[in-house]
Amino acid sequence: MSESLCDTVKSVDIIDSGVNLSDHCALLMDLTLSVERCGRRKEQGKPRAWHYSYRWDKADLSRYYAASSAYMHAVSVPVHLLNVDSSDTTIREDIQLSIDCFYRSIVYIYFISP
Repeated sequence: MSESLCDTVKSVDIIDSGVNLSDHCALLMDLTLSVERCGRRKEQGKPRAWHYSYRWDKADLSRYYAASSAYMHAVSVPVHLLNVDSSDTTIREDIQLSIDCFYRSIVYIYFISP
């Protein structure tokens, strides 16, 4: 956010209703902005192209969950770690490596998924 916009912020609230299972929360900002009125201008030339963007609240969640599930089936879960004695210092590096690889696999799946 630009510094000039920071000066216009009256309040900020984080919207976390519990319905949104994402780790991203919406922000509600109350801003005081000055608005300058301009005279009507004649439409000239070609019509402006519309700018489309993806909105999290308009997403097809069932398709997202299905795609996530399909991609995640390729990730190898390190279940062998459930039975490892973590107090054994000789295998701590192996444990950490397994966890790191598991985490990176998950992040990679979400990085490449459409």
